[in-house]
Amino acid sequence: MIRNSKLKTYLNLSYSYLFSFIYIEIMNNNKKISRRNLFKQLALSFSIPTVFLWYFGTKRKVTTAKKTKVIIPNNLTNGITFLDNAIVKKDGENLTVFSPKCTHLGCKINSTADNKLVCPCHGSKFNFDGVPQNGPATTPLTKLKIETDKSTDEMVVYV
Repeated sequence: MIRNSKLKTYLNLSYSYLFSFIYIEIMNNNKKISRRNLFKQLALSFSIPTVFLWYFGTKRKVTTAKKTKVIIPNNLTNGITFLDNAIVKKDGENLTVFSPKCTHLGCKINSTADNKLVCPCHGSKFNFDGVPQNGPATTPLTKLKIETDKSTDEMVVYV
């Protein structure tokens, strides 16, 4: 007994196509079906439902990357602050938030040296505006958009 309903549908489609072909051939007074035609119809009778099952049977799940909410504390001091998934630069009242992923290979930047953000993996250095100063990274750090969470009135970024 076949328990999988998709497989059962597949076999029913295959057999019904094959038997309908044989019936049509016999009804058209072609009592003999050549071996070549039989194998062509066998191939068609199994390939058409296979494509049908593949197209409709596979689960296509569109996943969107879920963004992580990073809350920016209100009591930041001037300078650079490293949060879990963000680098915050505070200059007076101005805030700039960068992604901590190095643009070279995606390592997490988590330290400063000589007034530069330093990647621990390959030594790329970025100034506090996110612009690379020495390589191997050649593109600036990604700036993140600061939003206000309306329910809690906190400043957040989504990474």
